[in-house]
Amino acid sequence: MRAFPFLCGAFFLTSLGHLPAEQLPAMRPALLGTGKGSLINLMDAERLMKRGQTDAIVRFTCGVNYSGQGYNMFTYRGSANARPLAEEAIDKLERATFVPAVYLHEKTNSLLSGTIIYAVISGKPHLRIYLNQEEEHLNHGDDFISPQPVFPPQDKFHGFDMPNETVSADVGVTLNIDATGKLKDAKLVSESPPGAGFGAAVMNKISLVTFLPAYSHGKPVASITTFHIIFRGRGRGTHWYTN
Repeated sequence: MRAFPFLCGAFFLTSLGHLPAEQLPAMRPALLGTGKGSLINLMDAERLMKRGQTDAIVRFTCGVNYSGQGYNMFTYRGSANARPLAEEAIDKLERATFVPAVYLHEKTNSLLSGTIIYAVISGKPHLRIYLNQEEEHLNHGDDFISPQPVFPPQDKFHGFDMPNETVSADVGVTLNIDATGKLKDAKLVSESPPGAGFGAAVMNKISLVTFLPAYSHGKPVASITTFHIIFRGRGRGTHWYTN
């Protein structure tokens, strides 16, 4: 059996998604967008406050197809009280419209991950969504987007092999990705349970994944990021998240 990955990634605003195909850039990460149908504008911060939501944080991952539709949202690594916040995001995802990723001047399917932060300040709710999950960038509110995997038609990656479908596992890999999206180096840094073959399964296929580079203030940049690939036993697939 093969298992597909989910990967993490910062709040980014642009109107490039409205350009005709011939004017699309060579590369662009999937983005939240800014219109009425964007996820952040569909989520109801006032309703969350009425439900008793207090300051909370939750991470998420979802697919974004080439037409900008989101699907299969997972929420995880949230604060203890983040369930209403997570439920609101999942509920609004199917109605949300994203700006799709672009690879080689064509819109393409991608995996998009980020962090939702909710806070009540002076009696008013505030909602922020970032497309990264890295503490340093979240603490500073940086306009930073972690690398995103994309799946163009010519893609050779079809998921990681699961060594044992009944076992769940956690594999940590540090990826060095340059400003063009090229994977320069990958190092296995953790594997639990050890010696069960999951680390090898990731390392055998990681070079086949097509990445967009990280972006800072709208410009591609080199980055070194540690990703965790979570294998869920009994055929439940894998889930990616960053430290």
